[in-house]
Amino acid sequence: MRDKTNNQEFQTNLEKALSKVELFSGKNVDLHLHDRGGVISEAQDAGRTKLREELLTPNNKHLVFSFVPWTKKILTLPLMSKQAIDAGMVGMIINSKKVGRRGKADVLEQLCAILATKGDAIRSVTYYDDYIEILKESAERI
Repeated sequence: MRDKTNNQEFQTNLEKALSKVELFSGKNVDLHLHDRGGVISEAQDAGRTKLREELLTPNNKHLVFSFVPWTKKILTLPLMSKQAIDAGMVGMIINSKKVGRRGKADVLEQLCAILATKGDAIRSVTYYDDYIEILKESAERI
């Protein structure tokens, strides 16, 4: 059984952080979560470094939602944040674990629990990832 007290504290902290990028300030926002490794980096390799203008509207919020090993964060995060800003993203959620507790699927589950309390602030969530195990785990949890 999951530790619900710890999850509540995590959700509270995640919600505070996301409020700083005004994620919940609109109505009927479409939230897009982009993995960097196999999604954003592939687009960049093909020369696509910015989201299409029609996607950069107040009703579309784009976040990097990615895994970075704890040991590589110092080298990786500055480049990731520059790429995210250049692309038009409003923020980043970075996980230091890929799977399991506080891995991507767990954090996505906690994020969805937060979104469920926000009424009509968020209309939809689209999650772009290329790692099948994370997609499977996410589908089981949500």
